[in-house]
Amino acid sequence: MTRIRHLLEYAALRVVFFVADVLPRRLVEGLVRRAADLCYALFPSRRRIAEANLRRSGIAADPAAARRLARESYRHLALVLAESTARDHWSAEDVWEERVALDAPEEVLALLREEKRGVIVVSGHLGNWEVGVRLMSLLKPLFAVARPMNNPYTDRLVKRRRFNHRIHFTPKHDRDRRRFIRALERGEGVGIMMDQHAGKRGVLIDFFDIPAATHPTAARLHLLTGVPIVFGYCLRTAPGRYRLTLRGPIVHEPTGNKKQDVRAILNRITRLLEEGIRSCPEQYLWAHRRWRTPEATAHAQTGRPARARSEPPHRP
Repeated sequence: MTRIRHLLEYAALRVVFFVADVLPRRLVEGLVRRAADLCYALFPSRRRIAEANLRRSGIAADPAAARRLARESYRHLALVLAESTARDHWSAEDVWEERVALDAPEEVLALLREEKRGVIVVSGHLGNWEVGVRLMSLLKPLFAVARPMNNPYTDRLVKRRRFNHRIHFTPKHDRDRRRFIRALERGEGVGIMMDQHAGKRGVLIDFFDIPAATHPTAARLHLLTGVPIVFGYCLRTAPGRYRLTLRGPIVHEPTGNKKQDVRAILNRITRLLEEGIRSCPEQYLWAHRRWRTPEATAHAQTGRPARARSEPPHRP
């Protein structure tokens, strides 16, 4: 029965992709936004999480602003899924000039273009992270961490449409750091998303002034190998148009205190992520339960306000 269900899901997804490929982009985007609004109305628990996160972070000043930004975040997530699986052309010859604005220091670009030198690429669920991975792979082959779908047929189909031969994956819960080290030795980039709740294995780092369990993989890998870290995100500026922002390279001189070094690196990366989120908060994944630790709960009970924004967000 499981195989039959998987095949039916696969067939349905093929139909969805076919319809999306033949319809005009503007019509597809309109349908995607309506579907996002429906999900926003039908799933109140996730909606409440998004609105609460916006208030706790200090991004939204009042409930009305939180509702508006949460709805926009839902719409953006739906567009991320649609754009990431769209039948599209991402050739290195034309993509940069025609569709992407690149904001990166020359030192970072030189590092990414150096064939035999690895780099640790860190990002969060800001902008269109799927398209960001594709764009980064045009600069350097990537070895990324990803959770496979439960349905192997749809998993293969989606990966064929989303990614190219310059992107390779390892399962999300693979703890064998040797895979990462070998990729870095080959001169590849190791891609890591660092803004999901890390559970007991995480390191407590203030995220918008609230303690959050943060994945330490990037920091530990940097201390182990000495390979520099590049932080980046890809904001959607218009239909089919993006701005890829890269920051760094981050290089930390070990002090001999490993825990302190890991925290210092994660703090630096988190500040960069916060800066990106403030620039365009409606393009962040607010529906994720980022603050789940006892420390975060205690913070909420004290009523200490989070850091407030001093100016309205920039809309690219």
